[in-house]
Amino acid sequence: MSQRFFKSNARILAMLLGQNGDPRFVHKMKNHIRKVLIQNLQLTTQQITPQLQLLIEFIINGHLQVLVYCYEHDSPLSPLDFWLKLRSFIDQPALLAAMTAKSDKSP
Repeated sequence: MSQRFFKSNARILAMLLGQNGDPRFVHKMKNHIRKVLIQNLQLTTQQITPQLQLLIEFIINGHLQVLVYCYEHDSPLSPLDFWLKLRSFIDQPALLAAMTAKSDKSP
């Protein structure tokens, strides 16, 4: 269903998410993706550090730009395929370990 939705609405999504898009739509879309990502990674509120929030924001912004890119460049990789591939690389323990605050040991 999602793949069909993205294919049938690709032009509209690219327009809403693009340079001259609708900031309110982008904000709502980002909030929805954030909730889904946190659910899929089974993160608790205690695990969501400021560093992890920044990484989640980075992932979401990248994903939304991939949606636009796929449409603008008529990519053979659908946004849903991209998301499924990306999701397979996101490992909750590794993500949490990477975002744990470490002491700065620089001179």
